[in-house]
Amino acid sequence: MKSSVAYLGALLLVLSGNATCLPHARQTHFHSQVSETSEPVRFDEHKLLEINIRNGHDLLQLQLANEALGLDFWSPLPAPTQQETSVLVRVSPAQHTMIQGLMLNMTVRHENIQSLIDEQADRNNAAINRWSTSSDPSSYNFTAFFDAYQSYENIVHFMKNITAKYHKLAKIVNIGKTVEGRDILGVRLGGKERKRKKKHGRKNETADSVNTSYWAMDWLDATGERLSSWLDAFMKKNRKKGKKHPGIVIIGNQHGREWITNAVSLYIMHDMLANYGKDKAVKGLVDTFEWTFVPVVNVDGFEYSRVQNRLWRKNRQPSEYQFCYGIDLNRNWGYLWDNGGSSSNPCSESYMGKEAFSAPESKALSKYISKRGNVMSFVDLHAFAQLWMTPFGGDCSRRPKDNEDVLECALGSAKALSRVHGKQFAVGPVCQIVYEASGSALDWTYAVAGAKYSYTVELRDTGKHGFLLPPEEIIPSGEETSNAIKFMADFILQRELKKKRY
Repeated sequence: MKSSVAYLGALLLVLSGNATCLPHARQTHFHSQVSETSEPVRFDEHKLLEINIRNGHDLLQLQLANEALGLDFWSPLPAPTQQETSVLVRVSPAQHTMIQGLMLNMTVRHENIQSLIDEQADRNNAAINRWSTSSDPSSYNFTAFFDAYQSYENIVHFMKNITAKYHKLAKIVNIGKTVEGRDILGVRLGGKERKRKKKHGRKNETADSVNTSYWAMDWLDATGERLSSWLDAFMKKNRKKGKKHPGIVIIGNQHGREWITNAVSLYIMHDMLANYGKDKAVKGLVDTFEWTFVPVVNVDGFEYSRVQNRLWRKNRQPSEYQFCYGIDLNRNWGYLWDNGGSSSNPCSESYMGKEAFSAPESKALSKYISKRGNVMSFVDLHAFAQLWMTPFGGDCSRRPKDNEDVLECALGSAKALSRVHGKQFAVGPVCQIVYEASGSALDWTYAVAGAKYSYTVELRDTGKHGFLLPPEEIIPSGEETSNAIKFMADFILQRELKKKRY
């Protein structure tokens, strides 16, 4: 044990300069550093290691090695209370040589990360070539869009076409600007007040009248009357106050390299719009809630991961160090910021920024949510690990005051997801099933914005491909997650109705 500690001490002194990120630290291979060349970053001979953490000493060694070497963890380091677990970490050849001196129990999961990147790129390019980019919504191939991971330009093109096709239901919203000046665009749909048709000699009535929910009674025979009464009560109480329909916000790509998240977000949105006139349950959910989909929050980081560094995580914000860019958007939110599980080192993958909401992307999205004032549920899509997580991440001693409802909804959502393709998602608080992580969107939306049903969802897979999930898995991942979201929305409707929240 003493020899490994001494070895780590030498690494810290030689490589990190007391673990601070000075310009010369570029030689320590910090993942967040900027390449001097315009050529895309390559990861030839970079390995993905699975390291078994057998005790607190192993965990301490990994924490110190991370400070010294700037390791890229593909699964999070556990909390100190968690023992006998394992983590996935990508290492360069130099890092691999150094970490072998720690006498940790490790196995190689992938010998060459670049081969995974190349494999995903080859499959993706072939799928894109089959997809039509028609600007005419009537001939636009919405389904084929999900055969491949798309550029932000194509994502915006998709959103414009789908809102044109379903213009009575959806519209594009501009959330704000990124560091590099790109628009953060989303789609808002549903929550419409529609006129009823005549039936049994009754006159047309608007959706805010006492008998608003004729369509809802058609939606589900078992719950139609309860849903109708709930909507009547909601509208009667809130129309005088000018309040909106209860809101659900679903976001993707807070982290650039997690491409599956924007694809799944868009899949859920398309599923609801395409089935609005075909499925009474979907119609009811779309009409009941105001849905906002923001598929790419970190637009700059996402595009950088496409053209320059496939494994880029943070945004593209400059720091005081010339070669270290980016803030981890999901450590930059203003609740329990800088409370553990984040870093003050600008070169770290979990750099929290100089202050809460110092990143324009997180600040813009928080303002949008606050301004809407109606958000009851927030789902932050990430990859990977197959987890459905609840608050809190920034304080491991806390639980939501209404944890029973929050957890029951999460468990049901994960079960609904598993019924589609059999994928199992673990459920629980962030601190319990992964690690402490302060300054997250999840904690802020629950504690500050009042979104009771706030979740962080880690999508497929569990490490076979990690961030490099093949494009063939977009549609099945979208199908299962869409089923889970529908369950979640229906649960919220029924549970909040029972409690007469509105």
